[in-house]
Amino acid sequence: MEELSQEQQPSAAEIFCGDLDSTSGDDLASIDSLSTVDDDVFSDEPLFVTEQVTNMLSHEKAPEGVKNASYDVNKYMEDREMSPIQERWNAITILPNPFFCMYFILAGLWISQDLKNQFHDVEIIHDSRCIQWEWFPNLVAIPPAPILAVMIGITLHAPFSFLYHWKCASILPPGIRRTTHWSRRMDHSMIHVASTFLSFATSGSWDYFIVNALFSADCIYRQFKKKVRPHVNQIRIGLSLVAYSLPILKRGEFSVFFKCWTILFTAGYFFVRYPVGGWSHSVFHIILAFMPPYLMQVASTLPTSREYMEVAAQCAVLAERAM
Repeated sequence: MEELSQEQQPSAAEIFCGDLDSTSGDDLASIDSLSTVDDDVFSDEPLFVTEQVTNMLSHEKAPEGVKNASYDVNKYMEDREMSPIQERWNAITILPNPFFCMYFILAGLWISQDLKNQFHDVEIIHDSRCIQWEWFPNLVAIPPAPILAVMIGITLHAPFSFLYHWKCASILPPGIRRTTHWSRRMDHSMIHVASTFLSFATSGSWDYFIVNALFSADCIYRQFKKKVRPHVNQIRIGLSLVAYSLPILKRGEFSVFFKCWTILFTAGYFFVRYPVGGWSHSVFHIILAFMPPYLMQVASTLPTSREYMEVAAQCAVLAERAM
């Protein structure tokens, strides 16, 4: 058979997405990674490649459609592939964040000791805004909205991240189906939801919250489009992190801003580079667990939190006197 001319030869996209009825099942292998191949090549449908394409991907020179010509896709997936036990630890290590936030609020750790000291010598303190819970005696008043926003945002994201990683450990096979599965889409979508709440927690501004909510709504919509674009989605997640950290910088809290971004950059290094192989994602989660205390600190010092903080301090003094 004569060789096909250059114009007659099928493109990489045609090889990926073309009719595979004539290919036997033994010749098919699932595509292991969506993020390593140009986004325009893939959609949500299960994708398969022939042995010819698998060999192309294994060589140093990538086929048409791969962004980096020297990119070794097989090596990339080998470095990032995680075992079921590692995926379970990915799920478990996301839990400290919401538990810390709940404990921080219910234990009254958000109430400033300095403010409590200011009211120790005050004889008459009104208790009309104090609350008494037998189960949570240290929760003597309603926390400021920015502090609640930290807890709500982080707590809303955690179950979906846990679910996605647990599914990867139990029922989801490696490859494209993990990338397009609804649990992964929800995991990433809830990162945007959390970032929206954190934007209010660091700014105390409802207007800023609404702007971030509109951006997050568009990002979530794109997460559920038929065609997955991992690179674009990761950029948008990065922008949402910048958005909720900018108010910290604007207020002149340079030390807290630097600490937050030290945590984010360090966590990002483990997420991108995978220096400890399949355990890198768990380390990524563990490093991020250092963020909530700083976010709580910022939220508690906002001008919009001041009134609630003073009320809580007075209620805490009354509770101490009643003991």
